Amino acid sequence: MSLHYNFKKSFSVLQDNEDGSKILEEVEAKVLQVIKARLPLGIDKINKAATFEELGFDSLDMMDMVVTMEEVFRLDIQDTEAVRISTVNDAIAIFHRYMFEKFNRNKLARRKREKGLVVKPGQEDDL
Repeated sequence: MSLHYNFKKSFSVLQDNEDGSKILEEVEAKVLQVIKARLPLGIDKINKAATFEELGFDSLDMMDMVVTMEEVFRLDIQDTEAVRISTVNDAIAIFHRYMFEKFNRNKLARRKREKGLVVKPGQEDDL
């Protein structure tokens, strides 16, 4: 069963003059938000070292949660990485890496546009 989530889709704290260090904070908050929305009754606290199995999720729940996180972050992670997500920290680390890469690509695209250079499709601002 897939649930609909209504999460803020932009990373408002990211500025060109920042190094992207705030990305981890926002990724962690959004990953925890997705997980908390899906937690089975009776579990109200999340230990970041906990496995999803310990939190009551089966493999189908996990795949649905990964798809939801991809929608929230507006990106696709590789299937080989998606199946490696077994703990809360794994999810935070993988989505953080993808978002940091996305932030840097967008930052580079903005700088190219400012210099009047052509920006290839897929390098547009989408944060």
